[in-house]
Amino acid sequence: MKKIDYNDIIFIDNDEEIFNSGSYGIIRRCIIDDKVYACKSFENNNYLNGKKRKLELLSDIEDKNLLLPKYCTKDKNDNTCYLAPYKKSKGLDYYDLDPIKTRLSILKQTKKVILRMHDYGIIHSDLYAGNILVNNDDTFILDFDNCTFNKYKTNILDSNDYCQEFIKKYGICKELDIHMFNLLTYSFLNELDYYKTRYNILVNGIQFQDKESIKICNSLFLEDKYPNKDFLIDTIDETSFQM
Repeated sequence: MKKIDYNDIIFIDNDEEIFNSGSYGIIRRCIIDDKVYACKSFENNNYLNGKKRKLELLSDIEDKNLLLPKYCTKDKNDNTCYLAPYKKSKGLDYYDLDPIKTRLSILKQTKKVILRMHDYGIIHSDLYAGNILVNNDDTFILDFDNCTFNKYKTNILDSNDYCQEFIKKYGICKELDIHMFNLLTYSFLNELDYYKTRYNILVNGIQFQDKESIKICNSLFLEDKYPNKDFLIDTIDETSFQM
């Protein structure tokens, strides 16, 4: 991963505009070599313990649909920053619902990106709606802080409340990404609030009344000895899906 001087970064609007934030710190848009990047600064550097070497190795992967860190630096407060390509897009949690055909296309495209990501040896471990971006007919995956990459594993039980039961039962594996994407698929196709759906299924044990829903949602529960390897999107097409 290439190291750069923080003073060489040109922040958009010249005021270091914050366009996103979280428990890690803040994200600002900036320009490096005439390209727009998202500069993610970590106000708590302990968050990065055991992750820096993994993020350095990830930077060698070139895939336009995986927004992996490419540069690192230290800001004015000595906080570590990583810069990943920026895409003007919307997360699936804020995406305006389109006809079913378009939504199916988005999910099928995302599945291809997930499979390619797994081929690189990456298990994302945090595939919730906000970490999948949509721009026209293309999708992008971001936020690889907590991913597992080959031998570099991250224990996310303390920071990822919505997949704790899966990890306790099956561990961190590719099927964790599939499971989380299946939850997203179900809510996105049914025009449901993703976060409420996730909570209802994982915490309350949502009940389905009709046979079609029971069949479709078998992949959302953790009742089998082995984790489900099947993508829910593969069982659905435009003609069979019931609105």
